[in-house]
Amino acid sequence: MKHGCVKILFFLVAVWFRPLTLTAQNINYSNWVENSINRNPATAANWSDINLMGYYRNQWPGTSDFVSYSASALVSFGRTGSAAGFTAIRDVQGSGLIAYTMLSALYSYRFPFARYWQASCGLQVSYSAYTTQFSNLTFENNNSSASFSNESRMGFGFASGIELSFNNQAWYGLSFQNPVTGDLATTLPGERAIDIHYRSRIRLAGSFQGIPTRLEPSLYLQWRPSATVMLSGTRFDMNKILAGLYFRNNLRLQFDAAIILLGTRFGNSTVFYCYDINLSNAGSQFTSLAAHEVTFSYRLKYNGKSKKKGAIKCPKF
Repeated sequence: MKHGCVKILFFLVAVWFRPLTLTAQNINYSNWVENSINRNPATAANWSDINLMGYYRNQWPGTSDFVSYSASALVSFGRTGSAAGFTAIRDVQGSGLIAYTMLSALYSYRFPFARYWQASCGLQVSYSAYTTQFSNLTFENNNSSASFSNESRMGFGFASGIELSFNNQAWYGLSFQNPVTGDLATTLPGERAIDIHYRSRIRLAGSFQGIPTRLEPSLYLQWRPSATVMLSGTRFDMNKILAGLYFRNNLRLQFDAAIILLGTRFGNSTVFYCYDINLSNAGSQFTSLAAHEVTFSYRLKYNGKSKKKGAIKCPKF
């Protein structure tokens, strides 16, 4: 099975380097750790049980110009080391003038390859739709927008990835967002992307008022032909309370945003809230507003097939 994963990964890498022009639209995740399956399908194999996840982001609060939603369901198959799931993403710009919708299915498989190391590989297949409603544009001089036509394009896309984990304490990932095919490939000036990530889990000595505390630093890097985005920082995990600070910048250390993360766990549910503070030089009334992002997850535990046996009747002699 693991040899098959390697073959699939290399095949998709080869496809990625073909001279095509488009990938699915990239959505920025401030809380990328909890939304990692949307950037690297290989990370799904490191989740457990059944997970239901929801995501909401408002890039410019006070307006409805850049809003993103997503919903995911992920099932882990326990000892087989595999996981499967699906994701639906909806991104709306300009109050519906531009809309992007994606439905995807993913599969990931994990296997050990050294004493403390495990590897997982994943594949994601998506179907995307891109629509525009430019006929609804309005102008100050009341000119007609008849010269702008509405569009609706659709196509398939692929993503592949691999993740290495060390002793369940550190994770290193690499993924490829591959070009979309079909009519959609001739519509958008999109770009392919390579994603690299690192995260670790460090148990701090002692505890805070009897509560075990962990430090979880992480680094996420997305490379595209036109730009590179880096997201780095750390969060503290104190059982039911989580808090973190991250920064988004490019490789020239030009900072775009500082991100404050707060989270809480109650029962099988976890809620995260991210507040993006603008640090760029852009001075518009919109970009000066901080973005809001909410991630919700619910973990449903299951025990698989019941091993309970019924009563055995005594034989008659």
